[in-house]
Amino acid sequence: MSSTSDRQQFIQRFSEIEDGLYRYILVLVHRDADAQDILQETAIALWKKWEQYDSELPFAPWARRFAYTEVMKFRLYQSREGEKRTAFPAELIDQLSEEYAQHEEVFELRLEALQGCYDKLSEDDRVLLQARYWNDTNLRKLAQVRGVSEDHIYRRLSKLRRILERCIQQSIAEQQE
Repeated sequence: MSSTSDRQQFIQRFSEIEDGLYRYILVLVHRDADAQDILQETAIALWKKWEQYDSELPFAPWARRFAYTEVMKFRLYQSREGEKRTAFPAELIDQLSEEYAQHEEVFELRLEALQGCYDKLSEDDRVLLQARYWNDTNLRKLAQVRGVSEDHIYRRLSKLRRILERCIQQSIAEQQE
């Protein structure tokens, strides 16, 4: 039986890496709903093996191995159920997993910089980006709601992506000085 202290340690460790673990899974499965499901299964698997975790080692790589296993189980389930929505072949998932592990620090730096750059945008621009990318609203709907052409929305989003990319590059360059 696990102690309260074990549960607290697990919850603390897991909450520290949960967002990064979700992003890792999303890279491998490419669908938010699937990534959420796999993240939950990963948390369960991690908890079941928590007693085997060596607290002297970093938690994130250990957790990613479990997430990778859960992704592969998910793919197997999909293939048995005849689902055709699997985004990537197993070989590509292996390659993506290796690439992610090699570049995780850069991903985290870019994500942190993106948040800072996003916060600098106007409220209207943040609302537009949220509608398009977080809520997955299509250009036609955005144009209708805003009373402008789809082309106008497309150009504005393109400009915002360029602004964010320049800001991210500048932010990272400043951190490395």
